Amino acid sequence: MLTACRTPKKSSEIQDISGIKHRETFQRNYLDYLLKEDLLARTIPEKPKSPMQRYQTTAKGQQLLQGI
Repeated sequence: MLTACRTPKKSSEIQDISGIKHRETFQRNYLDYLLKEDLLARTIPEKPKSPMQRYQTTAKGQQLLQGI
């Protein structure tokens, strides 16, 4: 997911990439975790529910990818 989000992606696109079918499970167990750990960031942080919201890998996420 971090690799895919080097360019901003909608949550539905990230979910498709992950292969997780249940939206709530994806949101709660994956997307929220990556946001909390500062590995992904919202492109519109002040409007988390915006239909224009996208998610992008942070500098911390990029460092993690480089270390793999």
